[in-house]
Amino acid sequence: MRMTRYLLLAALATSACGPRCDRVWYADRDGDGYGDRSATERACERPEAMVADASDCDDREPSVHPGATDACNGIDDDCDGVIDGDEARTWYRDLDNDGVGATDHAVTACAAPDGYVDRPGDCDDGDPSVHPGPTVELCDGKDQDCDGLIDEEAPGTVTYYPDDDFDGYGDGARGRVYCAPPAGWITRPGDCDDSSPARAPNLLEICNGFDDDCDGLVDLQDPDGALGAIDAWLDADLDGYGDPASEPTPFCSVPFGFAANDDDCDDTLAGVHPGATEVCGFGDDDCDGLVDDDDPSLSLASTITGWRDADGDGYGDPTVTSAACALGDGVVSNAEDCDDGDPEVGPDWWVPDADGDGAGSGTAVAGQGCAPLTAGQVNVLAPVDCADDDPSVRPGLPDPCGDGVDQDCTGVDPVCGEPAVGILDLSRQARGWATGSQGPDAYQVVAAGTDFDGDGFGDAVLGSVAGGSDVLVLPGPGPEVAGPWAPSMRLPALGTGYGAALAAIPDVDGDGLPDLAVGAPYEAPGGSVSMVSPLAPEGAVLSVVGFPGDDLGAALAFAGDVSGTGAGDVLVGRPAATARTS
Repeated sequence: MRMTRYLLLAALATSACGPRCDRVWYADRDGDGYGDRSATERACERPEAMVADASDCDDREPSVHPGATDACNGIDDDCDGVIDGDEARTWYRDLDNDGVGATDHAVTACAAPDGYVDRPGDCDDGDPSVHPGPTVELCDGKDQDCDGLIDEEAPGTVTYYPDDDFDGYGDGARGRVYCAPPAGWITRPGDCDDSSPARAPNLLEICNGFDDDCDGLVDLQDPDGALGAIDAWLDADLDGYGDPASEPTPFCSVPFGFAANDDDCDDTLAGVHPGATEVCGFGDDDCDGLVDDDDPSLSLASTITGWRDADGDGYGDPTVTSAACALGDGVVSNAEDCDDGDPEVGPDWWVPDADGDGAGSGTAVAGQGCAPLTAGQVNVLAPVDCADDDPSVRPGLPDPCGDGVDQDCTGVDPVCGEPAVGILDLSRQARGWATGSQGPDAYQVVAAGTDFDGDGFGDAVLGSVAGGSDVLVLPGPGPEVAGPWAPSMRLPALGTGYGAALAAIPDVDGDGLPDLAVGAPYEAPGGSVSMVSPLAPEGAVLSVVGFPGDDLGAALAFAGDVSGTGAGDVLVGRPAATARTS
């Protein structure tokens, strides 16, 4: 029953007045448009003498409300909570009546109280001679102008400078005038860094990145230089060693592209400098003035291994080795000599010596341990026998003239009636025939006594030695018959080393006269052998043979019919070949 009653009353109230309004209005009794927060009324429409603003702080006085002018009347006219806030000022007590008050004694008021002024800053309110302003500082121990400094710029004062680092020079930017200097202040300025005693005008400039002598110049900017500077030279190849031909330049630290020495002997090659490895073929790598084999520090890894060839047969002693950039005299690139004291014993290859005269003939076969496999064999370097069944015939034996027997295996029997020419005598005479860069011993007689022109007298042919390229033809009769012997023809050189080996051979061109084999072992690619008619016009060339890479033609000898073909054979030396064949 009670709930039903309440609902009925609510319905009656809604139906009689419409929707309920809860807006609050405030009484404005003084009519200044601002209401009293303590007097309110709720209504849908503004009641009489009511306003919506509740910010009036005195609703009895129409001149008091927010926005009003705050006059000096002891009232908060503008309702900001501050009485006389707009007109009140701060005043400072002035006990000594010097017109400046003590900052720490202040009051706020519309008018100055007795003994107060509006200027603060007096640092001694008991002394009228002490206050800020145009006051003359005196040397009396007081701070007359209240700037925190005592007696500065007073009559009779001196300018002093702080010397914080105690180096005897003060900071010129902080100078002040004093009657007496404060502790640590001096009369001499000039310090450029008063925090460091290592920087002062009386010090020397050193390489450290600072202006040590306070002249405004750092390190080598100073024309007097700097202690610790390093002379450096251009290092174009960046190997750490400078070019002695460049001018030295001082630096505090050596920059890129320079070195602190002038020890490089070639500043274009980074691999050439002191301490580098001396190797063959590149000059003085380590800059010690010694090149290749002359340098005891030469790297053996870059050298060529050679073996001593004491007997000059082209084969080295396997027990005596050496390392050098190039093979010198008496040194060869192989170690195949079975007896380095015998020029007729070389590698371990052997040929038959059927007649036991020490000269062999036939096909060479390998030995074992520098010894022939069977008896009746001689080394391949032994003279080549042209008649291995006759011990009275072999190279080197005397060959009587006119007996029809070729005892010395030269291919011809000497013609009687012409005295024999001594080889040594002819060699000495030939010293005067050398040309160009050839030395006085440029020639050796390698073919003599053969009648190449068919005049009944033996002729001689001289070939160059030591890598020359020259062949001289000397027709008989010799000097004992016709006086001094002079060469009648110099054959055109047909290759490098032309004339290093010569051998008289039977008639090749069918003119009925002997011909000549000439070796040129240094001609590219591997040597050559020419067959020539030596006394024909300009030494007619009959044929040329070659064999790549073997120094073909280093040695020649006529061997008779070794091959059994019915024609004479020529043994040709190939010292660079891996297998020795003839």
